[in-house]
Amino acid sequence: MGTVYGGEQAREWLASNYGCGVRDLSADSARLYRTGEGDSFQLLAMGGGPVAAAGGRVYERAAAFLREHPVSAAELPLFELEERCLRPFGLKLSECVRYLYTGEGEQLSLPPGFTCRLTERGPELDALASDRRFRNALGGGGIDVLARGAYVDGRPVSLAGADDRSGSLWQVGVDTLPDYRHRGLSAALTRQLAEDILERGAIPYYTTWTRNLYSARTALKSGFVPCWVEYEAVPVNKPEKE
Repeated sequence: MGTVYGGEQAREWLASNYGCGVRDLSADSARLYRTGEGDSFQLLAMGGGPVAAAGGRVYERAAAFLREHPVSAAELPLFELEERCLRPFGLKLSECVRYLYTGEGEQLSLPPGFTCRLTERGPELDALASDRRFRNALGGGGIDVLARGAYVDGRPVSLAGADDRSGSLWQVGVDTLPDYRHRGLSAALTRQLAEDILERGAIPYYTTWTRNLYSARTALKSGFVPCWVEYEAVPVNKPEKE
């Protein structure tokens, strides 16, 4: 694997999120940090020991659990952790996989019959974000900064969007309408958007979930590679993301 854009910036961002030092992210043993007064938990896996942050009543349970299981993040029994540390407080684990961009692989373009359009922050982008068919691409609420779209007869049928809620790390998401899937639109738009983000001096990163294999394939085809996995405690009644 060649260059991974933004690796150091991502590590600094993660260290800030977990209340630890950058070097702690590479430690072989588990690290647990206290955050806030409310019941909370998040865990980071980057290939070494688990790095976690917990708050409220969860903290002591998580600390005891990690002492009992001095293993790598990959070997940590997450189902047992959830049952013992989170479920008693109405919480469950939600997982996501984060990808960084390498720019490797072939350049991708839209197939014939589609028009590509770039939209920057402003009223037009806000209007696109209000269309919930593209909710994985654009979050709304003023956080979206950029979108690449494939259009047919002036209508968007696939959108790759980015938000800047993480500062200089811009999160990329993509949605394609069902009738236009499996034509290479998502991968082409995602790769083009990643290059647009780099041109603006920011770092593109992509988020998906383990079970969403279509999204993972889009990331890989677009030149992204998986770099870390995060788990976050959410209410047990919160719907799973797509």
